[in-house]
Amino acid sequence: MCGISGVTYSGRGDVQGMVDTMQHRGPDGSEVLDFGNVTLGHNLLSIRGNPSRGKQPVIAENSAWSLVFNGEIYNTKKLALDLGVLEDEQRPDTELLYEIICKYGWNFIERVEGMYALAVYNREQDKLCLYRDYSGQKPLYYAIHNGELLFASEIKALMTVGFSNPRVDPDGLNWSVLCGYIPNEHTIIKDVRKVLPGQKIEWNNKNKEIKYSRLTISKIEQQEGLGLRDSIRKSVREHLVSSHPVALNLSGGMDSAVLLYEISQCDYPVVAYTSSYEGASGEANEELRLAKKLARRMGVEHREIRLCKQDYWENFYRSHQTIEEPNGNIAIPLYSQVARLQGCEGDGYRVVFTGCGGDELFYGYDYYEQNFRIDQWLRFLPSPVLSLLYRMRHGRNIDFKDPLVRWNFNRGYAHHFLNANPEGILTTKNKLQWAQDYLMANANSQEGAYQGMLMDRCAWLANENFMRMNKLFMNYSVETRSPFAHGPLRAAVDKILCAMSPEAKRKKKILRELYTGLLPDSITKRKRKVGWHAPLKEWYNSNAKDFLMSMFAGRKGNWVNWEKVTAHVNAKNEWPGKIIHLYGSLAAISDLYKLDI
Repeated sequence: MCGISGVTYSGRGDVQGMVDTMQHRGPDGSEVLDFGNVTLGHNLLSIRGNPSRGKQPVIAENSAWSLVFNGEIYNTKKLALDLGVLEDEQRPDTELLYEIICKYGWNFIERVEGMYALAVYNREQDKLCLYRDYSGQKPLYYAIHNGELLFASEIKALMTVGFSNPRVDPDGLNWSVLCGYIPNEHTIIKDVRKVLPGQKIEWNNKNKEIKYSRLTISKIEQQEGLGLRDSIRKSVREHLVSSHPVALNLSGGMDSAVLLYEISQCDYPVVAYTSSYEGASGEANEELRLAKKLARRMGVEHREIRLCKQDYWENFYRSHQTIEEPNGNIAIPLYSQVARLQGCEGDGYRVVFTGCGGDELFYGYDYYEQNFRIDQWLRFLPSPVLSLLYRMRHGRNIDFKDPLVRWNFNRGYAHHFLNANPEGILTTKNKLQWAQDYLMANANSQEGAYQGMLMDRCAWLANENFMRMNKLFMNYSVETRSPFAHGPLRAAVDKILCAMSPEAKRKKKILRELYTGLLPDSITKRKRKVGWHAPLKEWYNSNAKDFLMSMFAGRKGNWVNWEKVTAHVNAKNEWPGKIIHLYGSLAAISDLYKLDI
């Protein structure tokens, strides 16, 4: 896990500024190399192998290739075999990746499994390519500025190069208030874009032309001959490779419990962490009780992270600026506190496992049930008839046949505080091409519930969940790993589940049955969805209200009606709901970048 950056000109000073801005991503060193036509930068957080061998940018005297890499490559045994070398624990995955690039050229990416955002430059061809893997666990941003390509792992790094007067991206803002985050290539800043999950961006530095394409899912993404349990264990085992101890964020839910069980089967001495909430009800702390019980059963060391309302409101503003993008997730300040206590300012962990990606693999979210019901209704009712019935009852026109519209219907916000209606963006087809491309490249079935789950992988998981976790944890030099999001495991599970009836795969049924008897009934038979939420109904008081009022009152902007936001908070003394957290993030980001939002 690292930070990468670069520009397509001789710009050592500019790239050094980006590297300096991302020091938290690379406490083990940094480097800038100017190749004349392209300059690359790197911040190193050493996780695997000898740090002295993990130096980047990677170059070789007899090669035209250069590499900067952020992430982990998990099929290193296969790559070492391909190269005809012995796998060496002191050898970073970066070395193997670079040698594969030198051997196969631009086709190298078809042989690589892992979570990554990387940039490869060929000096002879004067061509630079950016890549982000299909899971999208590592963010990568880019901009075309004065006819040149700039890229970095964080927006704030890009902003050090020439963005003296940034402007709001209307599409990014509209998507954020519809979804609670920005699900696609947009950001809140005009001209700054995200590389999408599974996307390759090719920059020809000779004619300054840019091309976009999808990565090809190679045959190595299949796990033929392995059962589902074996596939899960294989993914966990590959993710445990590290030169540093690995911790686990453990809730009372299925996903993290499965990870804990499989880690224990690998005889790995993991430490499990669970959060508790001071001054909150027993129901809010039910996950702590279940996690402690499970950890004792597995013989695993368990540590409790106690969180309080003071942590929450003190971290609110700073944590949203750390994320850099609009985000209405109410638990963001607490994630930041957990990262601080686990990372370089606390227990010093560099690798933390999470169960993220399990819900988007085994139909875990409650609203997937609604998607299954819609699929059933569509078997008997034409889509226009179902849409008409819904409009007559609720006053909204929803095209239930369209997986993209249906996805936003399930996860979007019901109202907004913008001066202009943002919903027109959902009917502009070219605005949805990012989602259509992802579905075409990945869907194994036309089932609406399945395609809705793929949309969550593409949008929510990559551009909210993983982006949020990456920014907050890397702020304290911690790499998060999510075995359930691993490409080969996804391919194996999708192949199995797409052949099953809807009833057989709902609410993680197959996963629950698989681990019945291996995990306690309190985990496998618990049907209520376990979420990680701040107990704000209990923590909200007059001081919290005053804090929000001070953030919104008197604020002016061309896009958001801040008077309505202020009135919404001022109207009652109870927690004003999750929508207000999105506008809190917009206020924090507006101040960070001096944006007129």
